[in-house]
Amino acid sequence: YRPTPYPPDTAAYRRCFQKLDGTFRPPVPKPEEETAPLPPEPTLDAEPLSPLPDGGVICDPPAKPEE
Repeated sequence: YRPTPYPPDTAAYRRCFQKLDGTFRPPVPKPEEETAPLPPEPTLDAEPLSPLPDGGVICDPPAKPEE
């Protein structure tokens, strides 16, 4: 293996030595295009969910068959 050095006075040369001596800081990524805002967080005073059509609730365990 024979590494090839970066030409002196280039950005790659400076970046390499910054990484070696611990002073390298990666560039801050550019913000993406503006995205749609997230929906609001639910609150305690939110409306309750409507009941299921069969009158049950989601967390009821399945009924055991009668023997």
